[in-house]
Amino acid sequence: MSEFRSSLKFLGSAVAVAVLLAGCGGSESHREGESRPAVSKPYLKNMSRSLGEFYKIDNPPHVKVVRAVLPEEVDDVVQACVAEQGFPLSADGVVKVPEGQDVAYNLAGYTCRMRYPIIERYAQPLKTKQIGIQYDWTVTFLIPCLERQGHAISDVPTKARFIDTWNSDPFYPLAQVELDQTNAAEYNEAMSELEKSCPQMAPAAVTWDGLSVAAWMKSHGQSGV
Repeated sequence: MSEFRSSLKFLGSAVAVAVLLAGCGGSESHREGESRPAVSKPYLKNMSRSLGEFYKIDNPPHVKVVRAVLPEEVDDVVQACVAEQGFPLSADGVVKVPEGQDVAYNLAGYTCRMRYPIIERYAQPLKTKQIGIQYDWTVTFLIPCLERQGHAISDVPTKARFIDTWNSDPFYPLAQVELDQTNAAEYNEAMSELEKSCPQMAPAAVTWDGLSVAAWMKSHGQSGV
């Protein structure tokens, strides 16, 4: 039996592949009343090819898009979708794939990622400006958020170094977090709650749409340092 870590971290590599697929023009129609931008046919074609390679699916099937999602939504949405496909999280926060079901699990992962693609304009590698915004998010919101919950963060790089090393050795404060829970289920639950309270990546509205970190914090009832 195979096991996969909780949340979309068990599909994280597939998401990373998809995030690199932006840059195609045109658009698919989206749900009636949907206010978010849709995704283009070339984008979905590239995404299908990349995810097919990742999941080792020789002839990836056509999957109808349900809706395009924000990057910060994708973990929960795809996890729920995979659960509906027959692969729910167990009590200890992992997906346990029965013997002989790896192909079915891979197909479920592919299907759910295609049903809920990241909104195309957000599915691209961070440019220097966006990496700088991610730094602002890290030092203004994320680190204080973690420290308020008792997790000291050290060796914070300068903004210049943060930007220079983003693509080779990114600084992730959550990597320094140590939790007391020894039981796998309790540990996974605690880490999941911490990640929800203190999101490591800045929301798309901050990274791409010009909303300041301070404005986001105010709108979410968050105090400053």
